[in-house]
Amino acid sequence: MRKLALLSFLLLAWGSALRAKTVVFWQEGFPTVASQPLSRDTLLKALDDRDVVFAGIAEVKDAATWKDADLFVLPYGSSVPAEAWGSIKSYLRDGGNLLVLGGEALRVPVTGANGKFMQGRPQDTYARELGFQHSYEVPVPTGSQFAWRFGYSFLHAPGIRARRFFATEGRLDGFGYMMDSEGEAVAAPVVVKDHTNIALPPEEMLGSRVVLLDFEPEAGYWESADGLSLIRESAQYARQGQLRSGSKRFSPQPSPTNPSMLSCICATPAANALGCRCPAK
Repeated sequence: MRKLALLSFLLLAWGSALRAKTVVFWQEGFPTVASQPLSRDTLLKALDDRDVVFAGIAEVKDAATWKDADLFVLPYGSSVPAEAWGSIKSYLRDGGNLLVLGGEALRVPVTGANGKFMQGRPQDTYARELGFQHSYEVPVPTGSQFAWRFGYSFLHAPGIRARRFFATEGRLDGFGYMMDSEGEAVAAPVVVKDHTNIALPPEEMLGSRVVLLDFEPEAGYWESADGLSLIRESAQYARQGQLRSGSKRFSPQPSPTNPSMLSCICATPAANALGCRCPAK
């Protein structure tokens, strides 16, 4: 079964690479918030030198940029390009996939004026349009180790070195967890939201997959072998959002005690009270 899962994963990733491109938002001077800056070279290494297009605000607002794109990457942590948000949302509404590298996703709107970028107040406005309600910092015990979600142990499990971890509330699922010394999930630095159910808003995003790396890494982490591996595996998984054919391997796993799949991905009393769940040990 493990070999079959690995083969299916690789075939989907390979098939996607043959006919699609990755669009990376890249704007000189754009601020990185609650993450570490990434270089273009690092992104190219992490994305396996695929057909990568680096697009600034003007290019993102151009419909031609999105042709044949199977993944859009936001590499600036919590920062969101407010001026290009309408185009980004249109891409996702059409079933596009998104990967956010670091920070609290879409939390800080950034606008430009007089050749400079200004950060707005932290807010949930943009994240809620994608189904994420709120995010906040959570403590993670020293010595906790990263593990992929049950069923994905065939993937390489990189080490994660972070200054801070965040919890994200909403109808989503964990794809990778920090496990403490007793085997309990204490945070999910990789979370995923699949828009697969027309009964759950926003239904116009049907087929879209959003993957968040919701933590603030230590300096130099993204450039490390572990950081490159984490971005690479997360990007491959995110790209498959448009390719799923109903297989449970590529869909959130419903909880027996919580069929609505409400998952705050946080092992805290407040989260547990909401019906949030952790992966099976």
